Formats: sequence, structure tokens, C-alpha cells
Amino acid sequence: LLEKFGDQMMPILHLNPEKRMPMDILYFGVRDKDTVDPESGLSMLDLLDIYEHAITDAERLESDRRKHKKDKVYRQQRQARDAFRQLLNEHVKEFTPSTTWSEFYPQIKHHTAYTEMLGQSGSTPQEMFWDAIEELSDEMYNERKQLESAMRSHNFHMHVDTAFDKVCEFAQSHCKIDAKHMDYIYEQLVIKCKRREEEDDERKQRHKRRLLDTFKYALYDLCPELTPDSKWDTECARISRMAEYKALDENACREVFDQVIERTKERAERKRRDSGSKRERSPDAGAADKRSKHGVDKCEDRGSSDLEEGEMVG
Repeated sequence: LLEKFGDQMMPILHLNPEKRMPMDILYFGVRDKDTVDPESGLSMLDLLDIYEHAITDAERLESDRRKHKKDKVYRQQRQARDAFRQLLNEHVKEFTPSTTWSEFYPQIKHHTAYTEMLGQSGSTPQEMFWDAIEELSDEMYNERKQLESAMRSHNFHMHVDTAFDKVCEFAQSHCKIDAKHMDYIYEQLVIKCKRREEEDDERKQRHKRRLLDTFKYALYDLCPELTPDSKWDTECARISRMAEYKALDENACREVFDQVIERTKERAERKRRDSGSKRERSPDAGAADKRSKHGVDKCEDRGSSDLEEGEMVG
């Protein structure tokens, strides 16, 4: 009777695995089917025990079903990722660390390995692409560092105009570098050389500017001082004995000299204008000049009058 009651209960439990029916409803549902006679000796404890076993079995079956479904989906997604990874490996020889998704996408947008990846959980095609680019970038970076170390050890000097074939020949002799990576590695080495030359030029320019400034200040401190009428030909002899002059070429020194003379002329002209403006703005000075001139005239008149009068007396 217990087995028969359990067998009749399982189909009812499986009708809605997400929402279990209470035991009393199941009991009356089974009893109405005349499968169990309440007076056949089965107690409620017996029925409850059967119910609990039936619930456990139903949950186990449901768990197994979900796990099987989940494993199936996982296998499908893994197979899709493996297929797309294989597609990336087929194109990896075309990649460089500077390759972008927008450049690669048009080549695979209709490929089955790409379309089957769409909508599934986990890594996306774009993320897998960037993972491949990052891995390739790390690999090429390590190879470039290995090549640069070998160049330093063997005194191989890389320049902007160093031939590609010469670099490849050296790399094959002293390093283990994938030949497909040499184009990009050589390009990076040339870029690095250009950047180093630009930094050297900028450093030299800064040093030259400092020397020119030092020379300019030394010209202002010359004794005797330079005047607006000073000429390079006349001043060159004593300027050439300066330590600041010897660190520069003559053309640069002459340009600085001309700038100093021009600045000296501007200062002299400004000083002349300022002094003229002060005289024009001072009325007391003009009045004093007038009074002084008027007094001199009166003295001259008085002296002439006295002289005339003395002459008449004599």
C-alpha cells in the first residue's frame, strides 16, 4: 500500500515542480482516485513518510534535470568560445598590438563562429579579441626587450636609418624572435630612436639657450659698458676674450650682441623721453627760468643806466 500510494503521488508532484502541493491536498487527491483506502490500516504518519520521500525524490530529479540542462548550455557556450578562439588564431598572424576591433570586426561579422557567440553569457567576442591582442603585445614586448638587450651586449647601435634586413640578420643570430613579429618590432625600434633623437635635440637646444642667456647677461655687465653706438667690429676683440663667448659660435654671439645694443638704444630713448616729459610737466621750473632770465635783464639794464649816468658825470 505504501509503494502504491507513493507511485500515485509522484505524477502529481511532477505536475508543478516549482510549487509543491501541501500533503493534505495530495492525500485527498489520491484518495479521490480510490487508490488508497483510509481504513486499510495506513496512518497519517505512514502517509507523511511517503510524502517526504516523494518530495525528496522529486527535488532530486528536478535538480538533476536542471544540472543536465545547465551542463548542456555550458558545453554549447564552451564549444562556441573554442570555435571563436580558433577563428582568432587563424587571423593572429594579421594582428599587431595596434590592431583595433573596428579593423577586425568587418572580416568576421558574418562568420558562424562569431554569430554563435552573440547573446551568450561569459566572455564576449570583443573581450576575447582584446585578450588576444594583449597577449600578443606582451609577447612582442618581451621579444623587443630581448633584442635590445642583445644589441647592447654586442654593441649594435640602432639608428633611424638602420636597414630592416640588418636588424633581422642580427636578431636571427642572437635572439629567438618569431619572424612574423619583426616588422612591428623594427617599427617600434625606429620610433624609439626618433623619440630619443628628438629628446637629444631638445636637450641641446635648452643647453644652448642657457649659454646664450649667460652670454647676454655678461654683455650687460661689461666694463666699460656697451653704449647705443657700440659696434661689433670695435667690441669683438674684448668680447672674444670672455669665457661665455668661447662656449658659442660667432654668429650666435653676434645676434645676441645686436639684441643687447638694440635693447640699450630702447632704454636710452625711453630715458630721454621720460626726462623730456618731466621738464614739460614741471611749471615751477619754467617760472624759475623766467624769473632768473628777467632778473638778469634787469641787472643788465641797471648796469647800463649807471654806466651812462657815470659817463655823463665824468
